[in-house]
Amino acid sequence: MPKPSDRTTKRQRKFKRLPGGRTVKRVKGKMKGKALCAKCGNELHGIPRNARRLSKSEKTINRPYGGHYCSKCMRQAIKNLIQKPA
Repeated sequence: MPKPSDRTTKRQRKFKRLPGGRTVKRVKGKMKGKALCAKCGNELHGIPRNARRLSKSEKTINRPYGGHYCSKCMRQAIKNLIQKPA
């Protein structure tokens, strides 16, 4: 039986065949969660979960507040910047 920290749905499982012919279940690290908007908490589209080996341009979205705000909140933030009196 796996240890309690491995008994969660966030852990990735992989079956591995050993040299003796026995098959065991190996537990990998935890999966990353979805990228969320800092303002409203909705999922950010276009941001991969496992971006370790990707370049910077593939990890984020190339726009103001890209990777931080969703498109709706980004539009609202830009409108607020424009409407503020100088």
